[in-house]
Amino acid sequence: MVRTGVADECADREHRGWGMIAAVRESVATGTAWASSDPQAGRDLADWSAPTGPARLYLVLTLVCVGYFVVAWLLRFARAYRLRRHPAPPTAGRPLDVWEIALLVGGPTRFAQVALVAMHRRRRAVIGADRRVSLLAPRPDDEIERTVFDAVGPARTALVGPVVDAVARPGPTAGWRPVRARLEQDGLLLTEQDVDPRGIGGLCVVLLLGVVLSFAEAVSGSPAWAAVVFFALIVLVPRLFAKSLAAQTMAGRARIVELRTMPPTVWTDTDEDVLTRIAVFGPEAIPDPIVRSSLMSPPPTPSSS
Repeated sequence: MVRTGVADECADREHRGWGMIAAVRESVATGTAWASSDPQAGRDLADWSAPTGPARLYLVLTLVCVGYFVVAWLLRFARAYRLRRHPAPPTAGRPLDVWEIALLVGGPTRFAQVALVAMHRRRRAVIGADRRVSLLAPRPDDEIERTVFDAVGPARTALVGPVVDAVARPGPTAGWRPVRARLEQDGLLLTEQDVDPRGIGGLCVVLLLGVVLSFAEAVSGSPAWAAVVFFALIVLVPRLFAKSLAAQTMAGRARIVELRTMPPTVWTDTDEDVLTRIAVFGPEAIPDPIVRSSLMSPPPTPSSS
């Protein structure tokens, strides 16, 4: 009798197991889910996924803004590609001074580095091993030195890194703007309007409004998945689209190749040639090891682990 009861129980469990497997197969075949057997659950899922009237209007506005921004970015890229290949004017082959070379090859950051080294070599400032620059001259001699004086500040000493960043920062009174204007006129650089991103701030404001509205919906009981999506877009959009395009035209790139392939015998130890080497090759070409290490990126701090 005991064996018969055990056998009956095993047979019953096997029967129920096969029944559940058959039900799962039928559910998958018909495209329904276990939760879909409840009509109220289906209505809740529809309410959760379908936006309301104001939310639908905002969603349309967001899609229009994102689409417009992407199309504008593609058009800007195509326009810059076309402008780079315009024939250069005859003045594109003229000799360039050290400031023009620095801005053409390395941009405003290279320009600022050359300015500091120039003041150091002329004893108008000193760059120490502590990565600080200290002013020695009582007043600036030109506009480039004036930007360095303004970046250092009234204390007349500051860390090299922030000073370089301040000199390279774009602004209406930046010392490198007249130099850039000459390079643009010679067809070696595109204008800032052609290469700088536009509309990033406005698009992020639109997406930020979506985060606020989504969290407001979450407070009232709806899921906050939309807020997460909008927040992710705010993080990704600047990384994808907030980068400036390369400013050098084809003529400008040809000049850079020409400068980088000049034989070493052309260079001497004069201030002009040393600064020109730095303008072309960067801080690695600074002969003074203290100044070179101060202007180069500091080594990474070793981890405690």
